[in-house]
Amino acid sequence: MIISERILQLLKNQKVTKRKIYTEVGITAQTLDDKLKKDYFLIGELQIISGILGVSVSYLISENEEKNLSIGDNNNLAIGKHANITLDACRAENEHLKKELLKAKDEIIELLKSKNQ
Repeated sequence: MIISERILQLLKNQKVTKRKIYTEVGITAQTLDDKLKKDYFLIGELQIISGILGVSVSYLISENEEKNLSIGDNNNLAIGKHANITLDACRAENEHLKKELLKAKDEIIELLKSKNQ
């Protein structure tokens, strides 16, 4: 019952109503209650729910507590806590951050060398 428990806890913590969930997902209140009782959701439903609740789909379905970014081949999207971005944009940002980190590392090395001389 991990999925249902997580959804219900997030609803409570974030003061989101079940009505918002079943309206956005396009199902009835009874269907949502049945899905929560059976702990059975389609991936498309989980994507909508995770977007509303600000967590990744992997957080809803995994046994660990991490809410970090989850990258998958689901329509080439990276689904994160605050936004969904394309995998290409995620890779480009990753490359940019790597370059910035290497530049900062080189600057620190040069600074340390100059202080030791």
